[in-house]
Amino acid sequence: TGLTSEEVDALFLAGLPGPATELGLGTAAASAQAKLIAGLPLEWREQAERVRTRLHVDPRDWYRVADTPQFLREVAEAVWNGRVLHLRYESWRGGGEHQLEPLGLVLKAGAWYLVARAAREVGGARIGTYRLASIHALQVVPRGFRRPRGFDLAAFWAASTARFEAG
Repeated sequence: TGLTSEEVDALFLAGLPGPATELGLGTAAASAQAKLIAGLPLEWREQAERVRTRLHVDPRDWYRVADTPQFLREVAEAVWNGRVLHLRYESWRGGGEHQLEPLGLVLKAGAWYLVARAAREVGGARIGTYRLASIHALQVVPRGFRRPRGFDLAAFWAASTARFEAG
């Protein structure tokens, strides 16, 4: 495959079973992992098994109940397929209805967040963050949208987190 043993280890570390299951991909992730292991040379299979049996990543903080939002799978499908979302959302600032262009999903400390742009604001529109557990009603709109050119979810999240923590 051209993979190095370190790359194989990294792939297994990236495959968190809990989030994959929450997204409805648990069976597919387990199947893909089994196929990947089967295609490895014997010594790398043993190394992959060592990593799998000796490291467990638990993304949830202490004393926190699982926060699998009601609409996670629908939101994920809209993110993957570039579909507009119409939702009723309740935040600490109050509630309201929003039409959003979903740009990505983030799992932070066991809580799911949607990064999205208001559907009617094109160009230099503000991109915001929405906690999925705060969505009270959701409808996927069948129309698509054009993603902002060059949008980098990881870079956006890092900058957004830094602004939030500084404030």
